[in-house]
Order: sequence, then C-alpha cells, then structure tokens
Amino acid sequence: MTNPKPRSNNASKRNGAKGAQAQSGAPATGVPLTGAPAPQGLGDFSRMDRSIPSNTHRSGSSSIQNSLALFLVGVLFITASSGCQMTKADWDEFFGMNKADDSSGSTTKNGITIPSENERDDIIRVVKIINTNPWLKFDPLGSKVDGFRCTLYLSAPVVGESGRQGEKGVFGAGTIIVQMFAVEFDKTTKREVLRELHKWDLDRDEAYKYRAKKAEALGWGYGLRLRWPDGLDVAGQKVAFHMSYRRQDGSVIPSSRPTIRRVPVSGV
Repeated sequence: MTNPKPRSNNASKRNGAKGAQAQSGAPATGVPLTGAPAPQGLGDFSRMDRSIPSNTHRSGSSSIQNSLALFLVGVLFITASSGCQMTKADWDEFFGMNKADDSSGSTTKNGITIPSENERDDIIRVVKIINTNPWLKFDPLGSKVDGFRCTLYLSAPVVGESGRQGEKGVFGAGTIIVQMFAVEFDKTTKREVLRELHKWDLDRDEAYKYRAKKAEALGWGYGLRLRWPDGLDVAGQKVAFHMSYRRQDGSVIPSSRPTIRRVPVSGV
C-alpha cells in the first residue's frame, strides 16, 4: 500500500492565508469594498497592515485591552480610597470629551463656546448661489414643494501673504436674513413687483447647523435648507429670493438683486 504524500509547506501556507482572510472578511485583493481606488496617502498604511500577521493583531489588541482595564481599575481604586466622587463632567474632562471641535474650528469647553478665526462679523459682501432646481419636499406624504436649498457665502476682508487685499467666506456672528417674494405683474406700472411672502431670521445659533464642513474656493459657506409655512401655497408661481446679513451693530449688508425661480406645481 502506498503512503499518501505529505502536503507541501506552500500548500499549507496558502490554506492558512485563505483561512485568515475568511476570518477577517477583507477582500482578496485588498481593494476597498466600494471599488474605488484607495485615497492618496493610505497606500503605505494598507500595505503595512497586510504585512502584519493576524496573530500579531490579536496579541497586541489583547495586551492593550488588559492595560486599559488595569488602568481604569487603578483610577477607580484611587478615587474610592480618597473619598472623591467623579461626576460626568469630570469623566468627560478626564477622557477629553468636553472639547468638541466643529467645522469652523470653534471649541466648546464647560458649556462655553470659543469662536475661531473663521467666525467674524465684519461682513462686506453676501453671495448667494441658487441653482435652477432648488426645490425641496420636507413632508414625505405631501405632493407639493414646501422648501428650497441654496448656498450662501458671507465674505470678509483678508490680506494675503503678498499683502494684497482680498475676500473670503467666513461664518457670521450676526443674523442671516432670507426673504421670499411673490413676483406679480403691476397693471398700473406695467412692471413686475415683489410682494414679501415669508422671511427667515437665522441668528448665529440657528444658522450654525447649516455651516459647511469644509472650505471651498470662496471660503467657508452655508448650505441652507429652508421650509416655508404649511399654509403658504406657491405651487406654479414665480417667486424671488433675496438674502442679507445683519451685523451685530445693526447695519445690514444685502446680496445682489433677487433670484427668480418658478415653483413646480407638484413634486420635486
């Protein structure tokens, strides 16, 4: 009877690699699941990760978890023995959770918001960008448009490295004013006139949620998504939007002439 040939080391390595791959769930080629190329700057890290054996990850993770557990036990023991009682704020301070960085670079510590250099009030220009189809439908059960979206930049003066005066979009510390008008034909003057339908006054806190997450070519901006009242029916009508910024000293900086769009009869 002929003894079966032992399996080669290469075959064992291949099977071992397949088993490790099946446990991790990673794709065979290492390409992101979306099929898109890996972002620049991450290629070296991905190759480094593939070169580390799987047992190294497990042992390293286990030791880190054990060290963290011992560290927390020590902290609790010292706290209990000293008679101190740590509050949630104390734990947040301990772990650095009370410092919340936002897109503008502002920080919040102990309930106090510290504005960054990207938040200013010396606005000198208001730039609005409204595309040809800005309509939104906030009510999923409704059949009519009940809002719109647009991009807004509040420009403040800046001085570049060369000393040249310029402008860039910043976040305003004042109030953003958005007005929606009905465009009507005046038979007396034979011209189109504007009649205000609704106005939004967005102070610093109300406009905060619309701040962009990153700066664009024009600087920091806002992505406004505004809904008008339910009782306001403008389906099929021409409307105009105008925006301005009110500084904290009360002066108002208007945008250019109103932008006119026709609201669709139904849907978006």
